[in-house]
Amino acid sequence: MNMLTPFVSRDPDPWSSARFVLINAAQIEPACWEDFHPTRVVPASHQHQASLFPALLDAQTWDEAQRAHLRERAHAWERQEGTPYAVAWMSAAGPASSIVTHLVHRMSVRHADGREDVLRYYDPWVFRHLRGWLLTPEQMDSLLGPIQAWHWREPDGTWHTHTRNCVAPSLRPLRLTAEQWPSLRRMAELQFALTTLARLDPLLAWQPDTAKRIDALLGEAKARHGMHDRADRLLYALQAARFHPSIHTHPLLRQRLNQIDDDGPSYVELCTGLDDAGMQQLASELETSRTNPS
Repeated sequence: MNMLTPFVSRDPDPWSSARFVLINAAQIEPACWEDFHPTRVVPASHQHQASLFPALLDAQTWDEAQRAHLRERAHAWERQEGTPYAVAWMSAAGPASSIVTHLVHRMSVRHADGREDVLRYYDPWVFRHLRGWLLTPEQMDSLLGPIQAWHWREPDGTWHTHTRNCVAPSLRPLRLTAEQWPSLRRMAELQFALTTLARLDPLLAWQPDTAKRIDALLGEAKARHGMHDRADRLLYALQAARFHPSIHTHPLLRQRLNQIDDDGPSYVELCTGLDDAGMQQLASELETSRTNPS
């Protein structure tokens, strides 16, 4: 989350009510949070990279002044540095140690072949996709476990809340399907694509279905058209997202797609000279051909 807007409360303000807060310790100077007695949330296999993971603060015994102090510190940091201070707030009962244990456990996910990976669900950019379209309700309950409500911040600055569906904590392990893994591996690429799209068309970038659609287009660019360069996949996805969902069926773009070769020019190079006006013209021609088929 690189573009920050001021805090806006849509759901109940987590800064005033939630118990646990995850600090963006990977991007914040330790002096700005160590005095709150944090606990690092780091998988055992990544202890040598502890500085890359968040830190948990337990606000259960804080008074209003302490909460206000943390909030003002967060405001000051974000105004100066432009990176988020808190990545999430959580409402949960029980000791902090049990929450840390659960958070660490859910960071480690296993592929079908036995390989382990890190699921950075605590990143608000990632969480919004997990909750919005990638995970099932049952998987979300497994992700939260003993956490009753997860509060995360959207790119527009509003805080949102996801409440656990089941009454009792879910004890099910978080198992990801073969169809979900490619999307998870593309998460950084999807974030880059949405950030790029936000500069071109902010309203489109944050529409509910846009992320899922762009993720599918990024996957399609590689699987169907053999695009191995991220810039090519980005261009392909944004063309369809911005101008027409079937834009790549236009003969002019089909011709360029057929020229893609490992030893040939990139898709970006093949599309040189096709500006926004040109793409809009292609979209218009597609609509005309469908309305008035020959």
